[in-house]
Amino acid sequence: MFGGLAGLFVVLFFGIGVVVFLFAVVKVDAPWPSCCVIVPLILFLVVWLIPMKLVMDQTIRARLTEDETVTLLNVGERYAAAVVAARKPRP
Repeated sequence: MFGGLAGLFVVLFFGIGVVVFLFAVVKVDAPWPSCCVIVPLILFLVVWLIPMKLVMDQTIRARLTEDETVTLLNVGERYAAAVVAARKPRP
């Protein structure tokens, strides 16, 4: 997730740098240079958000239930068996 955020800022600042270069150095007087920021940013968001959605649906999450207990979602059977075994009193 943090790598994607870093990539998002890189794309954003690089696009802003290109727009500043086009306006200040090349002296472009047209409305299209703003697309140098918007289009790559939108493409990056789409490419980044699709895998993030797929990964976030499979992460382990803790939920508080109505009877004040915690329920873990997306936990494997082996992990659940290990927790149950660890909670059993030892002789």
